[in-house]
Amino acid sequence: MSRARKRVANRLLGYPDDARLLLINADDLGMYQAINEAIVRAFREGIVHSTSLMVPCPGGSQAIELLRKDPDIRFGVHLSIIRDIGHYHWDPLTPKEKVPSLLDADGNLYGLGQMSE
Repeated sequence: MSRARKRVANRLLGYPDDARLLLINADDLGMYQAINEAIVRAFREGIVHSTSLMVPCPGGSQAIELLRKDPDIRFGVHLSIIRDIGHYHWDPLTPKEKVPSLLDADGNLYGLGQMSE
């Protein structure tokens, strides 16, 4: 990152221009309830600065509710078009008939081992 861009980033985050920053993002909010709770706790304790939301996962709805209750949690969207554990069911957010190429025979997002090359 150029010095000028670093200064802008530092200012936007409220730090001096010459500060060296380590920003920790907690990945996979929405994966499961236990992960959601751990990420929210880590954010509240100042361990992480942001998180990435995975909406189609089993804990996606709970994660969205946690974010609604705590608007200070900074988050981005984690693009999730395959599932990493085959026996968990992840549904697409779009109607299934609009994304058939992303779905297996059971109508779930493909698992890692199911994708053909």
